[in-house]
Amino acid sequence: LNTTSAEESLRELVSPPRRVVALLGDGVADVMGIGQTVSGCATLVGRLTSDEATVRIDFGAGRISEPFVLRKSDAKPGRTLARARAARRVEELSSCADDAIDELMELGRRYSIASPATSLLVLDTLAQYLQYGVEPPATAKELHAKWLARRPDKAKDAASAEVAERKHLESLKKSWKELLKWRANPVPEKGTPSSGLFSAAAERFGRSVDVARREARAPARMVAEVEATAAALEEVPAPAALPAAEPGEGEKSKRTDGTGVRRPSAKVSLQAWDPKTPYLEALKAAPEESREAVYFEERAGHASSPAFFLDVAGFFFKVGSERIARRVLSNLAEMRLDDPALLRTYAWRLREAGDYDRAIAVLRRVAELRPEEPHSFRDLAQSLAERGKDREDRGDLEEAMKLLAKTAFSCWKRSNSAAVSLFALEELNALVAWCAARKWPDGGAPEVPPMGDDFKGLVDVDVRIVLSWDADNTDIDIHVLEPNGEEAFYKNRLTSSGGWVSRDITDGYGPEEYMQVEGQKGVYKVLTHYFGSSQQKLTGPATATATVYTNWGRKSEARQILSLRLEKPKEKVVVGEVKY
Repeated sequence: LNTTSAEESLRELVSPPRRVVALLGDGVADVMGIGQTVSGCATLVGRLTSDEATVRIDFGAGRISEPFVLRKSDAKPGRTLARARAARRVEELSSCADDAIDELMELGRRYSIASPATSLLVLDTLAQYLQYGVEPPATAKELHAKWLARRPDKAKDAASAEVAERKHLESLKKSWKELLKWRANPVPEKGTPSSGLFSAAAERFGRSVDVARREARAPARMVAEVEATAAALEEVPAPAALPAAEPGEGEKSKRTDGTGVRRPSAKVSLQAWDPKTPYLEALKAAPEESREAVYFEERAGHASSPAFFLDVAGFFFKVGSERIARRVLSNLAEMRLDDPALLRTYAWRLREAGDYDRAIAVLRRVAELRPEEPHSFRDLAQSLAERGKDREDRGDLEEAMKLLAKTAFSCWKRSNSAAVSLFALEELNALVAWCAARKWPDGGAPEVPPMGDDFKGLVDVDVRIVLSWDADNTDIDIHVLEPNGEEAFYKNRLTSSGGWVSRDITDGYGPEEYMQVEGQKGVYKVLTHYFGSSQQKLTGPATATATVYTNWGRKSEARQILSLRLEKPKEKVVVGEVKY
């Protein structure tokens, strides 16, 4: 109906075209092409099971062709028909690809056919065949012989993988011990903040700055970061557009860490992101009853722009029109079905809106497309864990823990994968603690995956802020301006009040995080700094998602999520604030 007129559709219903209903006769099997519309000619592909077969084509409604004879003796050597048959089979299986992965992979490899389970590689040299572990075709006799002589030694590869896995676990253990050591004694032995705001912005936001500006001795990039923070805070008013995450029950007037120490309660506000585009201005100006019509008008000129659908969906979520917002977002899944970055952004927006069912379905697809990236499994585990917590669903929580264990303990080949593994281990232990703190109706708590004692522990904190982004080869930094005026970021990873920032990730996709065990009284300003990218995408250089947790790893844990698109290199954006 999207491609034909109503008249044409009616004509097809009233006078349906001739179709192949069946192939009648003995001596044939695995016939493909049944159901096709006959337009001049029809192609049927199958297999002869005898030397000769007499068959007829049934076109339905009593229309049957004259009989004709098929003979094996008429067949010519070659793979043309076999490959055509395989292509037909791939077409049939594509609608249920998830249930036919093995057959699709076998057909793709055997007949060099692209399918939902396989991709085509164009390889020319022996070095390329060796690099990708692909066996050259037997028809290329010389190349095939050289490949057989130099093909990878599976035993040697297995030994090498075992060594790499052992090194990964040793490195993870060391990083985990360092993090637990910080958690046990977070405040370093230094007297005053080593960085901060040194402008009118500090006074405007009630900062008490303890140190003088030391430009001459500070690294150039550090000075630029401080100036960018001041500029960002001068330009952006304090955020108050999104609903605040209130403290958990019983903690609004008093919270303790189990030792009886009182701490202030926390309130989170995230800055409602506004890209200030003409189509959003048109939506804002339209009456509520006309907004959907305005969207359709604007869509005509932006149908190929993912950024348009992200922005418009964000607007409709903000004004409470969730039904329209989800419809708008669904365009992203239809534009480029196999673009993991776009799908990841789509899932983040759904997660931000609390639509975990759809977000999880999309992230499962991302994990299928990018199984070599630990981020794929961590993203999926996060959404499963959040849905599992909200619904107290054991199945979700158990799957989330298994995925986090996979992310933490597997040896990944991607650069910066060690940082992702550490995050996953931190989140796995926090989820285990959360599950242990709940009272399950039948006493059956979710099953925890096995892990060594060296990897157990809990990094529970008052404030945890996590930043991830969708673009590879991209450098985005998390910055947090603490209530005392000190700025926590990659050059100041341990602040004087006990704030901690994870290691700098410079080539995508993150994550980076900030944590503080005991929250300070006052306001934390959360910012992102888009330092640079070597990628250009239709959604803009990068889409980031920031998740702010209070009481992380505790029974009363609360979270707020915001997705935002970063447009300009060197741009610093205020994400929101945490007020104690």
